[in-house]
Amino acid sequence: MRLDFRTYMPFFLVCLGLFGRFIPHLPNMTPITAICLVAGVYMSRPSLAFGIPLLTLVASDWIFGVMYPGIVWVYLGFIGIMVIGRMAKQSMLSGKWVFVTLAGSSCFFVVSNFGVWVSSGLYPHTFGGLLEAYVLALPFFRNAVLGDILYVPVLLMVCRYWPSFSKQDVPVL
Repeated sequence: MRLDFRTYMPFFLVCLGLFGRFIPHLPNMTPITAICLVAGVYMSRPSLAFGIPLLTLVASDWIFGVMYPGIVWVYLGFIGIMVIGRMAKQSMLSGKWVFVTLAGSSCFFVVSNFGVWVSSGLYPHTFGGLLEAYVLALPFFRNAVLGDILYVPVLLMVCRYWPSFSKQDVPVL
């Protein structure tokens, strides 16, 4: 039996995303950003590159019961990460993944916390309120960056070596 990369990679990414959100973890320290970046790089069809991470997010948010009106800002932040992954494909593959990862983490931080400021009512709609929203979110940003720096290289290695591994016969138990 051969574990074909193109066939099983979308399934693997969805499972990893769901697993990463279900296991105990620090807030915002999940593999979702890594999945968004890697899907943008390795999925040739845009429908898969955007659909796989969004399916993972919607499924896990639905299971957790995390649907709320402001969640659209979270999804917009992740869509921004997917766009970064698609645009920075060569950088991701040439070893500049750290910069692309930080750009993805930053995109999510800026978009999602702007959404909190706009839609939650927790902060006054002033420049000071916007700054407060960003400052109070810095611990979550730190966790996100740590998780992203951990997950992205692991996923890149899996994607790089899986195709050569999948050319070998794998024993079926």
